[in-house]
Amino acid sequence: MNNIQTENVKLNVETAGGQNPSSTLSNSVENQVVLAEELSRTKRLEKRKTEIMSSFAHEARNQISGIIGLSEIILSNNLTDAVRDNVKLINSASESLLSLLNEVLDAAKIEAGKLELECVEFNMWKVMENLIKIYELRAKIKGVRLLCYVASEVPEVLYGDPSRFRQAIGNLLSNALKFTEKGEIVVKVGLNEKLRGGVHSQDNVELMISVSDTGIGIPIEKQPLLFDEFAQADSSVSRKFGGTGLGLFITKSIVEMMAGKIWLESVPGIGSRFNFTVCFKVAEFERSPFLDPADMVANSGKKQSARRILVADDNLVNRIILADALTELGHSVVCASNGREALDMLTARSYDLIFLDIQMPFMDGFETASAIRSGGVSRINIKVPIVGVTARAMKSDRERCVEAGMNAFLTKPLKITEIMSLINYLCEGDERAAGCGNSKKTAESVVIDIEKSLVRFGNNEERYYMACDSFKKSAPEMIKNMILEYGAAEYNALAHTARDLKTFARTIGAETLKEVLLHIEFAAGSVNERELGTLMPKLGREFKRVETVLSGLNK
Repeated sequence: MNNIQTENVKLNVETAGGQNPSSTLSNSVENQVVLAEELSRTKRLEKRKTEIMSSFAHEARNQISGIIGLSEIILSNNLTDAVRDNVKLINSASESLLSLLNEVLDAAKIEAGKLELECVEFNMWKVMENLIKIYELRAKIKGVRLLCYVASEVPEVLYGDPSRFRQAIGNLLSNALKFTEKGEIVVKVGLNEKLRGGVHSQDNVELMISVSDTGIGIPIEKQPLLFDEFAQADSSVSRKFGGTGLGLFITKSIVEMMAGKIWLESVPGIGSRFNFTVCFKVAEFERSPFLDPADMVANSGKKQSARRILVADDNLVNRIILADALTELGHSVVCASNGREALDMLTARSYDLIFLDIQMPFMDGFETASAIRSGGVSRINIKVPIVGVTARAMKSDRERCVEAGMNAFLTKPLKITEIMSLINYLCEGDERAAGCGNSKKTAESVVIDIEKSLVRFGNNEERYYMACDSFKKSAPEMIKNMILEYGAAEYNALAHTARDLKTFARTIGAETLKEVLLHIEFAAGSVNERELGTLMPKLGREFKRVETVLSGLNK
């Protein structure tokens, strides 16, 4: 009887639902395999889509940048009024097309969750000053006053994404100029009053920014829709003023990524005020060795010495534009169409500065810069300043430029003021890179140049002494780490630590220490053990000299 019951149970299990358990398990495994394959295929397609969009963006920006550059070259010549007006229209239309392309690409990134923020140090006051300069002329032509107020309590140096911050305010300024026929536009930057004494600290700050105008205003029923994608107050706005309706959508997305919020106050016929908050970290001193040209426009008027410059770009139009601009500035220019040609030229003779397009056939800009910095190619000066040039403005490109050993990064279309600023900074200024030019001036006789450093701090002695105190607290540990990294032959880590401490030394004016650290950075990067054996003891001696001077500063 028990045997019969057992068989019945077995039969019931096998036939329940008309399926065999082993068959069900097999189907489940097959389904999982199919799902895994579909997921893998989706990821490959997504990656391919990203690569295609990136390539499209690069090529489209390249072509538009070429039109803008060539039109600016034509405008620099003697032209009849009619021809000049036509070329200006070409230039203006190209600028608008580039802006439109950037907006569409940014919106696509936001929808795909691909928009990223940088985290770099930047000078808030300079960012605002340079941003207002861009829009000042447009406002003046239109007969509108443009005013900007930055509260004194806003920290000068912050840590975040200056490019996206500029973009957010720039979008609001563009809208204000578009819809304001008379009166004024006012930009205000201050601390968020509602959080004063609460969230603000020595390390973090929340800013409150407002852009107000005396324009046409926005009907209250239309206001909730303005921050939606492709939204405009009504269809007549698009016909009369143009635009995609993406600017406010992009601005809102950027603001929210910066842990802030944006809102609108508007009265039809009176004007509008857009307000937003953003959060930044407060930086005690400059750390980034990478240069942001937007923070150096003030140096562009300085007269430049003639330099020998190498330009590498696979696009003929871009080569012509950059070479023409550099030649106009009085420099001697040689061009290469890819990285391999550039290396061949560098082995044949020395150059004071190199401009490398990051996306070239055979050998791209990243590979070329890495080859130069590695010291693996004979007769090449590994310390020559390198500027990366690209039609893309992506965080990953900037990071790869830093990793490859480049000194700066420019986005097309190139501006003459940015080019001049970079050359001044890299080849003419206080942070002159080794190998740039033939100047024999050294800082060996200076332990700490207090006078020059105070100028860097706006003659604010309190802030300068705070930086010196931070140096005294942090530098000994960094020196200790460098000694350990040198002993363990961790040369990449040693180069990074030397770079950080070099920037710190420059901030307080420790000129000779800065030069020693610069040499250590490049010696470690090229694994030059013999040179490091000489430099490391020199580092210890120079650091003691700096410590001695600092110990007597507050006495």
